[in-house]
Amino acid sequence: MAGFAGGFYVLGGGVTASEVQEQRDRIAELERQVSELEEQAAAADDGAADDGTGPDSGTAGDASVRIGVPQGWDETVAASQVWAQALEATGYAAEIVELPDIGVLYAALANGEVDMSFGSWVPSNQEYIDQHGEDLEDLGSWFDEARMGIVVNEDAPITSLAELADHAEEFDGEILGIEAESGLVWLTNEEAVPAYGLEDLTVSNGSTADLLEDVAQAVDAGENVAATFWSPHWALDELPLRFLEDPEAAFGEPESIHAYARDGFSVDQPELAACLTEISLTAEQVNSMVNTALTDAGQGDPAGAQQWLAETPDVVCEALS
Repeated sequence: MAGFAGGFYVLGGGVTASEVQEQRDRIAELERQVSELEEQAAAADDGAADDGTGPDSGTAGDASVRIGVPQGWDETVAASQVWAQALEATGYAAEIVELPDIGVLYAALANGEVDMSFGSWVPSNQEYIDQHGEDLEDLGSWFDEARMGIVVNEDAPITSLAELADHAEEFDGEILGIEAESGLVWLTNEEAVPAYGLEDLTVSNGSTADLLEDVAQAVDAGENVAATFWSPHWALDELPLRFLEDPEAAFGEPESIHAYARDGFSVDQPELAACLTEISLTAEQVNSMVNTALTDAGQGDPAGAQQWLAETPDVVCEALS
């Protein structure tokens, strides 16, 4: 479920003993993966010393850039594919390195296993940033409108969550939700419902795929629909949906998505680092990017990325255009 899946999915109620053990097992697995990454980074450094090459190559034409991507983060997968294509078009050798989750991504950045990533959600990832801060470089935010909330069909009779309770019957008394353990549903039940007096509405639970299908069917039928949602998301580019205003900030303030790099990246690649700090996309651009530069299976699509770049050329700095 894109970035918010990683940043907020763990929110919820009480913690059981089995959940504690699962967390311990997960920590042990992450430690094992970090150890493997450290060994791989050391081996790569040895090889670079032997042949006189390495990530510190200088300028396009002889430079390689390894872009770390946490699996399942759609906006990061799409952005990585887009800028990999832009880099390769100007002579860089861009390599996308898939990593199992966000924790391993930050370890890989800190260890120099990857050069950079477009997948840092701030403040959701602040714990990882604080942990590895001395070994990271912040290349700035490329998107400042990441958010969660409740969307409705574009022609719905309300514009704010403050109006939803009075119009509950027009939405069949239901807010469509995703998985019950998700942070988005937790915020809906624990923050939005009491803040806006939505106790008479049912917050349903189901898979993300089910929610998307139900929303699409309601829109096609011309019916009103209210659903938990997040941005960026490809469906916001495909379906006539809009977020309800959240004057009580029940879903928190919008987040930023940053590009982060290994320590020393801006020294080794000053032109590229300066270029990356210039990236700033709108919600419309990000949603169309995710919709165009991903396959149906959620993988990066090189042809789609090239198409999006051709249609949105002004997002790339002059050094990469």
